[in-house]
Amino acid sequence: QALAMADFLETVPWERWQHYPRYLRAILARLDKLSHSLDRDVLAVADLRKRWQDYEQRTARLADRDIDAPALRDYRWLLEEYRVSLFAQTLKTAVPVSAARLDRLWAEIPK
Repeated sequence: QALAMADFLETVPWERWQHYPRYLRAILARLDKLSHSLDRDVLAVADLRKRWQDYEQRTARLADRDIDAPALRDYRWLLEEYRVSLFAQTLKTAVPVSAARLDRLWAEIPK
């Protein structure tokens, strides 16, 4: 859902488009594994859901104050890479990613 928001054709930067095929393959890989790793999937989804909700709230807060935070955009795309790392490790991520890296980047984003 986050990859295909209503205005994604206009808002997704060109450099991110090259990763869409891998993101879509990661979705398929996740679905293929789901029956064998449901418990692990549930935990990963909970982690991602919390991070995504925090991202959306921070995005709204900064937009209300007209603050541009490039680190927030970086965080958004690092979340997609994190999804790949959690659900489709064989597809590899474009950049190193982990919960700790996400947390460090999150700490740099204005509140």
